[in-house]
Amino acid sequence: MNEQKNTKKSIRRKNIKAGSYTVIMAVILLAALIVINLIVNALPSKFTKLDSSPSKMYTLSETTEKYISGLSEDITLWFICPGGQEDTQLSAFLSRYSELSPHLTLRVADPIADPDFISKYTDSQPSEYSVIVESARRSKVVDYGDMYYYYNSQYGKISASEYQMYAAYGISAEPYFDGDSQLTSAVEYVTAEKLPTLYTLTGHGEAELSETLSYYFGSSGFEATSLNIALDDADIPDDCSCIFIYAPTLDLTASELDKLTAYV
Repeated sequence: MNEQKNTKKSIRRKNIKAGSYTVIMAVILLAALIVINLIVNALPSKFTKLDSSPSKMYTLSETTEKYISGLSEDITLWFICPGGQEDTQLSAFLSRYSELSPHLTLRVADPIADPDFISKYTDSQPSEYSVIVESARRSKVVDYGDMYYYYNSQYGKISASEYQMYAAYGISAEPYFDGDSQLTSAVEYVTAEKLPTLYTLTGHGEAELSETLSYYFGSSGFEATSLNIALDDADIPDDCSCIFIYAPTLDLTASELDKLTAYV
């Protein structure tokens, strides 16, 4: 009888030890998971949120990384997400982008919760998931529709909205993400001490600016203004950063060439 009691006590002690060991290991494992989670959360998103797109089109360029890392003034990126619902892929990209500089802050703006938010920055209505880039000097809207485009060798650059029409006719095009350069151009715009002004020469049968040229000038932060130096009293303005002469059909006069030479 005593032998049976001793055996039961021995088994009970072993079970208690095994149970204690299991509890201790569970606590250690839980602590390890917490530590790992803290480490992962502390890592930059470029290590934790990888670019999963087939062509790596959300990967930041070296030019952007170099420029943004050298910022010296504070910039806020307002990610417009109605109802707080974010575009997952773009959100991951913006996280990586904002981590390039301690002067960049990424914030989510909900125009449903704050209907007057967008009107503080623009009179137009940007698409959802657009980004407003703001500095102490000024702000600029980077529309979601301008961050994506398609390219077809026959038709060239196609906007995201136009692609739906082309696709209906069986025309294929490669998708591209231009958010990298769009955002960086916007950052350059809002941090510029003096905004560049582009003057397009007129009065010589110049061609109209194409939609593509107007788009690139605008995305580069240029404010385009026409300039007719054929007029006797039309001097080249002091704020002129660049003169664009686009396919004139008439010759410039000697007086006009003198003005251009003096400007150069």
